[in-house]
Amino acid sequence: MTTLTMNPRTGEFLLSEAMGTRSRDQVSLAATAAYIPAGTVMAKATDGTWAPYADPVAAAAGTSTGTTSGTTDTTGTETTTAATTPSEVGVLYRGAQINTDTQPAVMVTRDAELDQVLLIGLTDTASSLLAAQGLILR
Repeated sequence: MTTLTMNPRTGEFLLSEAMGTRSRDQVSLAATAAYIPAGTVMAKATDGTWAPYADPVAAAAGTSTGTTSGTTDTTGTETTTAATTPSEVGVLYRGAQINTDTQPAVMVTRDAELDQVLLIGLTDTASSLLAAQGLILR
């Protein structure tokens, strides 16, 4: 029997948000060689594109499960970015397909309540950065 794995649904992690579009921003995602599911914690790179977040504290301690800024993991499937300031993190609203070019995306970046169990790549450092932007984890 084949086991089917279901990806997180668009915005499934979102419990509540500010009125209108205040909680969300239109952004550009960096090129990706792997599908990025909705609910992934993301960080803004110096070139202005967004990629999956890599915790700089965990990377320095050698315990990071991601990669550090601008590097590729051992399988060559994912580039991640380390963020150190609160304005550089967010949560991907809708999954992003594999693309060799930048692609538009929607990011939840402020004034919202999120289900932390459904967030992907969440670390203690990322939790603090998200909280500083008004993203409350429940």
